[in-house]
Amino acid sequence: MDDGRATVLFRALQEALTNVIRHAQATMVKIELYRDDSLVIMRVADNGVGMPKVRNRKDKSFGLAGIRERIGMLGGDFTINTCSEGTTLKFSIPL
Repeated sequence: MDDGRATVLFRALQEALTNVIRHAQATMVKIELYRDDSLVIMRVADNGVGMPKVRNRKDKSFGLAGIRERIGMLGGDFTINTCSEGTTLKFSIPL
C-alpha cells in the first residue's frame, strides 16, 4: 500500500477513535484491517450509545465528512451503521 492510502486509513482510524472517546460512552472498540481481493478494508466497531441521525456540527469541524471526502478521492467507500447498541464504521479503499 502506498503512503497516501496508508495515511488516509490512519487518519480515518484516528477520527473514529476520537469520536468513540468523545461521544460513544463505549466500553469496547474492535478494529479490523484486512484485504479482500483488490480492496483494503478497515472496520471500527464500538458498543456505545450509537450516533444521532441529525448532528449539530461545529462550523470548523470536518470530522467524518472530511474522512468520507478523503476516502472518496481514492475511489473508496465509507459506511456507517449505528443503533442504540453501538456504531460500526467501514472504510474500503482499492489497492
